[in-house]
Amino acid sequence: MPTGSTPLEQYELGQLKLTAVLESASEPKAIVENQAGKGFTAKKGMKIGVNGGEIIEIHPDRLVILEKTVDFTGETKTKTL
Repeated sequence: MPTGSTPLEQYELGQLKLTAVLESASEPKAIVENQAGKGFTAKKGMKIGVNGGEIIEIHPDRLVILEKTVDFTGETKTKTL
């Protein structure tokens, strides 16, 4: 498994599942589980996934994640997942 600076950066996005969203007045938080059922708290601005994705929005049914990748020509591309 790749190493990241946070536990959520050690997983491919496909290995993680959104299990709950905690609504609050200040900012919503999400509970994300790995394939073994271990839960992690995630919030807007956190890094997630092995490709350096960042959580930019938290909705009741999904997370919006922005990933920046560099293609074979050296051009930086952004992808919203």
